[in-house]
Amino acid sequence: MITQAMLRKCKTFWAWMHLQLFLGFRVKQRIRNAEEMPLLAEGSRILCASLNAAQMNKPFKLVMITSALAGEGRSTIAANLATFLAMSGKRVLLVDADLRRPGLHQHFKLENDEGLSSVFQKTWEQIEVALNGQPTEIPNLRVLTSGELISNPPEALQSPSAHQLFDHFKKTSQFDYVIFDTSPLLPVADAQILASYVQATVLVVNASKTSRKVLLRAKHALSRTRTMLLGVVINKSSWPDNGSINEYLKDVWQRQPKT
Repeated sequence: MITQAMLRKCKTFWAWMHLQLFLGFRVKQRIRNAEEMPLLAEGSRILCASLNAAQMNKPFKLVMITSALAGEGRSTIAANLATFLAMSGKRVLLVDADLRRPGLHQHFKLENDEGLSSVFQKTWEQIEVALNGQPTEIPNLRVLTSGELISNPPEALQSPSAHQLFDHFKKTSQFDYVIFDTSPLLPVADAQILASYVQATVLVVNASKTSRKVLLRAKHALSRTRTMLLGVVINKSSWPDNGSINEYLKDVWQRQPKT
Protein backbone atom coordinates (compact mmCIF):
# COMPACT_ATOMS: atom_id res chain seq x y z
CA MET A 1 0.00 0.00 0.00
CA ILE A 2 1.19 3.54 -0.73
CA THR A 3 1.29 5.00 2.79
CA GLN A 4 1.08 8.62 3.92
CA ALA A 5 4.73 8.40 4.95
CA MET A 6 5.57 7.41 1.39
CA LEU A 7 3.52 10.31 0.05
CA ARG A 8 5.37 12.72 2.33
CA LYS A 9 8.55 11.47 0.70
CA CYS A 10 6.95 11.67 -2.74
CA LYS A 11 9.92 13.34 -4.44
CA THR A 12 12.17 10.41 -3.60
CA PHE A 13 9.54 7.76 -4.36
CA TRP A 14 8.37 9.12 -7.71
CA ALA A 15 11.94 9.90 -8.78
CA TRP A 16 12.70 6.23 -8.07
CA MET A 17 9.67 5.30 -10.18
CA HIS A 18 10.79 7.76 -12.89
CA LEU A 19 7.28 9.23 -12.91
CA GLN A 20 6.01 12.80 -12.66
CA LEU A 21 3.63 13.35 -9.74
CA PHE A 22 0.86 15.72 -10.81
CA LEU A 23 -1.05 16.08 -7.54
CA GLY A 24 -2.67 14.20 -4.72
CA PHE A 25 -6.25 14.72 -3.60
CA ARG A 26 -9.46 12.93 -2.67
CA VAL A 27 -12.07 12.59 -5.42
CA LYS A 28 -15.42 10.92 -4.86
CA GLN A 29 -17.67 12.62 -7.39
CA ARG A 30 -17.74 14.81 -10.47
CA ILE A 31 -17.34 18.48 -9.65
CA ARG A 32 -20.49 20.45 -10.45
CA ASN A 33 -19.92 23.49 -8.25
CA ALA A 34 -16.33 24.67 -7.84
CA GLU A 35 -17.30 27.02 -5.00
CA GLU A 36 -18.58 24.13 -2.86
CA MET A 37 -15.54 21.92 -3.56
CA PRO A 38 -12.64 24.39 -3.94
CA LEU A 39 -9.83 21.93 -3.20
CA LEU A 40 -11.02 19.41 -5.78
CA ALA A 41 -11.69 22.15 -8.30
CA GLU A 42 -8.23 23.61 -7.83
CA GLY A 43 -6.69 20.14 -8.11
CA SER A 44 -8.43 19.68 -11.46
CA ARG A 45 -7.16 23.06 -12.63
CA ILE A 46 -3.62 22.09 -11.63
CA LEU A 47 -3.94 18.88 -13.63
CA CYS A 48 -5.19 20.89 -16.63
CA ALA A 49 -2.25 23.27 -16.31
CA SER A 50 0.16 20.32 -16.11
CA LEU A 51 -1.36 18.83 -19.24
CA ASN A 52 -1.09 22.10 -21.14
CA ALA A 53 2.49 22.61 -19.96
CA ALA A 54 3.46 19.13 -21.18
CA GLN A 55 2.41 20.22 -24.67
CA MET A 56 5.52 22.40 -24.84
CA ASN A 57 7.78 19.33 -24.97
CA LYS A 58 5.79 17.25 -27.46
CA PRO A 59 2.33 18.31 -28.72
CA PHE A 60 -0.46 15.78 -28.29
CA LYS A 61 -4.25 15.61 -28.61
CA LEU A 62 -5.26 12.06 -27.62
CA VAL A 63 -4.92 11.47 -23.86
CA MET A 64 -5.81 8.28 -22.00
CA ILE A 65 -6.79 8.32 -18.32
CA THR A 66 -6.25 4.87 -16.85
CA SER A 67 -5.40 3.02 -13.64
CA ALA A 68 -3.84 -0.27 -12.65
CA LEU A 69 -7.00 -1.66 -11.06
CA ALA A 70 -10.70 -0.88 -10.81
CA GLY A 71 -12.02 1.49 -8.15
CA GLU A 72 -9.18 4.02 -8.26
CA GLY A 73 -11.34 6.99 -9.33
CA ARG A 74 -10.29 6.96 -12.97
CA SER A 75 -13.65 7.90 -14.53
CA THR A 76 -14.34 10.73 -12.10
CA ILE A 77 -10.91 12.25 -12.65
CA ALA A 78 -11.32 11.92 -16.43
CA ALA A 79 -14.69 13.69 -16.22
CA ASN A 80 -13.31 16.48 -14.03
CA LEU A 81 -10.24 16.93 -16.23
CA ALA A 82 -12.38 17.18 -19.37
CA THR A 83 -14.75 19.60 -17.64
CA PHE A 84 -12.05 22.02 -16.53
CA LEU A 85 -10.20 21.84 -19.85
CA ALA A 86 -13.47 22.84 -21.53
CA MET A 87 -14.07 25.61 -18.99
CA SER A 88 -10.60 26.97 -19.80
CA GLY A 89 -11.62 27.36 -23.45
CA LYS A 90 -10.34 24.08 -24.91
CA ARG A 91 -12.64 22.11 -27.21
CA VAL A 92 -12.85 18.68 -25.63
CA LEU A 93 -14.29 15.30 -26.58
CA LEU A 94 -14.51 12.89 -23.65
CA VAL A 95 -14.72 9.26 -24.80
CA ASP A 96 -15.95 6.39 -22.66
CA ALA A 97 -13.55 3.69 -23.87
CA ASP A 98 -14.41 1.28 -21.06
CA LEU A 99 -16.33 -1.22 -23.17
CA ARG A 100 -16.92 -3.55 -20.22
CA ARG A 101 -18.19 -1.36 -17.36
CA PRO A 102 -18.97 2.04 -18.90
CA GLY A 103 -20.15 4.84 -16.67
CA LEU A 104 -19.65 8.27 -18.22
CA HIS A 105 -23.18 8.35 -19.62
CA GLN A 106 -24.37 8.17 -16.01
CA HIS A 107 -21.96 10.92 -14.92
CA PHE A 108 -23.42 13.27 -17.53
CA LYS A 109 -26.96 11.81 -17.70
CA LEU A 110 -26.74 10.93 -21.41
CA GLU A 111 -28.29 8.25 -23.59
CA ASN A 112 -26.02 5.29 -24.36
CA ASP A 113 -27.80 3.58 -27.24
CA GLU A 114 -25.07 4.56 -29.69
CA GLY A 115 -21.44 5.34 -29.03
CA LEU A 116 -17.90 4.07 -29.40
CA SER A 117 -18.91 0.43 -29.89
CA SER A 118 -21.05 1.45 -32.88
CA VAL A 119 -17.81 1.82 -34.82
CA PHE A 120 -17.42 -1.96 -34.72
CA GLN A 121 -21.03 -2.74 -35.66
CA LYS A 122 -21.93 -0.23 -38.39
CA THR A 123 -20.40 1.35 -41.48
CA TRP A 124 -18.30 4.49 -41.19
CA GLU A 125 -20.93 6.51 -43.04
CA GLN A 126 -23.57 5.48 -40.50
CA ILE A 127 -21.63 6.56 -37.44
CA GLU A 128 -19.29 9.38 -38.55
CA VAL A 129 -21.55 12.16 -37.25
CA ALA A 130 -22.13 10.31 -33.95
CA LEU A 131 -18.36 10.29 -33.34
CA ASN A 132 -18.58 13.98 -32.47
CA GLY A 133 -20.32 12.93 -29.27
CA GLN A 134 -23.28 14.37 -27.44
CA PRO A 135 -23.41 17.94 -26.12
CA THR A 136 -23.28 18.48 -22.36
CA GLU A 137 -24.31 21.29 -20.02
CA ILE A 138 -20.71 22.53 -20.24
CA PRO A 139 -19.80 24.64 -23.30
CA ASN A 140 -16.92 23.16 -25.36
CA LEU A 141 -17.39 19.68 -23.85
CA ARG A 142 -18.95 16.79 -25.75
CA VAL A 143 -19.11 13.15 -24.63
CA LEU A 144 -18.90 10.05 -26.81
CA THR A 145 -20.46 7.32 -24.69
CA SER A 146 -19.42 3.67 -24.90
CA GLY A 147 -22.51 2.44 -26.73
CA GLU A 148 -23.86 -1.07 -26.40
CA LEU A 149 -21.66 -3.77 -24.85
CA ILE A 150 -19.80 -5.96 -27.32
CA SER A 151 -18.63 -9.55 -26.94
CA ASN A 152 -14.88 -9.19 -27.56
CA PRO A 153 -13.46 -5.70 -26.85
CA PRO A 154 -9.76 -6.59 -27.44
CA GLU A 155 -10.54 -7.99 -30.87
CA ALA A 156 -12.65 -4.95 -31.75
CA LEU A 157 -9.98 -2.52 -30.57
CA GLN A 158 -7.42 -4.12 -32.89
CA SER A 159 -9.69 -4.14 -35.93
CA PRO A 160 -9.29 -1.96 -39.06
CA SER A 161 -12.30 0.05 -37.83
CA ALA A 162 -10.39 0.96 -34.67
CA HIS A 163 -7.37 2.12 -36.67
CA GLN A 164 -9.65 4.27 -38.83
CA LEU A 165 -11.32 5.69 -35.73
CA PHE A 166 -8.12 6.81 -34.02
CA ASP A 167 -6.75 8.19 -37.26
CA HIS A 168 -9.94 10.27 -37.48
CA PHE A 169 -9.48 11.57 -33.92
CA LYS A 170 -5.87 12.57 -34.59
CA LYS A 171 -6.74 14.45 -37.77
CA THR A 172 -9.95 16.17 -36.74
CA SER A 173 -9.71 19.93 -36.18
CA GLN A 174 -12.95 20.03 -34.19
CA PHE A 175 -11.30 19.23 -30.84
CA ASP A 176 -8.19 20.39 -29.01
CA TYR A 177 -8.23 17.34 -26.73
CA VAL A 178 -9.76 13.88 -26.99
CA ILE A 179 -9.76 12.33 -23.50
CA PHE A 180 -10.27 8.56 -23.17
CA ASP A 181 -11.57 6.97 -19.99
CA THR A 182 -10.53 3.31 -20.17
CA SER A 183 -10.91 0.02 -18.37
CA PRO A 184 -8.15 -0.75 -15.80
CA LEU A 185 -4.76 -1.78 -17.15
CA LEU A 186 -4.02 -5.05 -15.41
CA PRO A 187 -7.22 -7.16 -15.31
CA VAL A 188 -7.93 -6.96 -19.08
CA ALA A 189 -6.01 -6.14 -22.27
CA ASP A 190 -8.22 -3.27 -23.50
CA ALA A 191 -6.32 -0.32 -22.02
CA GLN A 192 -2.94 -1.64 -23.15
CA ILE A 193 -4.30 -1.86 -26.69
CA LEU A 194 -5.71 1.66 -26.47
CA ALA A 195 -2.34 2.91 -25.23
CA SER A 196 -0.84 2.02 -28.59
CA TYR A 197 -3.21 4.50 -30.27
CA VAL A 198 -3.15 7.50 -27.93
CA GLN A 199 -0.32 9.98 -27.70
CA ALA A 200 -0.22 10.51 -23.92
CA THR A 201 -1.39 8.77 -20.75
CA VAL A 202 -2.14 9.81 -17.17
CA LEU A 203 -2.13 7.04 -14.56
CA VAL A 204 -4.54 7.32 -11.61
CA VAL A 205 -3.38 5.67 -8.38
CA ASN A 206 -5.53 4.91 -5.34
CA ALA A 207 -3.31 5.87 -2.41
CA SER A 208 -5.33 3.77 0.02
CA LYS A 209 -4.89 0.41 -1.69
CA THR A 210 -2.45 0.38 -4.62
CA SER A 211 0.75 -1.50 -3.80
CA ARG A 212 4.17 -0.63 -5.13
CA LYS A 213 4.26 -3.99 -6.93
CA VAL A 214 0.97 -3.27 -8.72
CA LEU A 215 2.15 0.21 -9.67
CA LEU A 216 5.36 -1.20 -11.15
CA ARG A 217 3.35 -3.72 -13.17
CA ALA A 218 1.16 -0.93 -14.53
CA LYS A 219 4.17 1.18 -15.47
CA HIS A 220 5.81 -1.80 -17.17
CA ALA A 221 2.62 -2.54 -19.13
CA LEU A 222 2.52 1.04 -20.43
CA SER A 223 6.25 1.00 -21.26
CA ARG A 224 5.57 -1.70 -23.86
CA THR A 225 3.29 0.66 -25.80
CA ARG A 226 3.97 3.79 -27.81
CA THR A 227 2.18 6.15 -25.44
CA MET A 228 3.96 8.91 -23.51
CA LEU A 229 3.33 8.45 -19.77
CA LEU A 230 2.89 12.02 -18.55
CA GLY A 231 2.67 11.16 -14.86
CA VAL A 232 0.39 10.03 -12.07
CA VAL A 233 -2.51 11.46 -10.11
CA ILE A 234 -2.65 10.25 -6.51
CA ASN A 235 -6.33 9.85 -5.65
CA LYS A 236 -8.04 9.17 -2.31
CA SER A 237 -5.08 10.58 -0.42
CA SER A 238 -5.19 12.65 2.74
CA TRP A 239 -2.44 15.22 2.59
CA PRO A 240 -1.50 16.73 5.96
CA ASP A 241 -2.29 20.30 4.85
CA ASN A 242 -5.52 19.62 2.95
CA GLY A 243 -7.56 21.35 5.66
CA SER A 244 -5.59 24.60 5.54
CA ILE A 245 -5.58 24.58 1.74
CA ASN A 246 -9.33 24.06 1.66
CA GLU A 247 -9.93 26.93 4.13
CA TYR A 248 -7.70 29.21 2.06
CA LEU A 249 -9.53 28.36 -1.17
CA LYS A 250 -12.94 28.82 0.46
CA ASP A 251 -11.85 32.27 1.61
CA VAL A 252 -10.65 33.09 -1.91
CA TRP A 253 -14.04 32.09 -3.35
CA GLN A 254 -15.89 34.22 -0.80
CA ARG A 255 -13.79 37.27 -1.64
CA GLN A 256 -14.30 36.98 -5.40
CA PRO A 257 -16.80 39.44 -6.93
CA LYS A 258 -20.10 37.76 -7.79
CA THR A 259 -21.39 38.03 -11.36
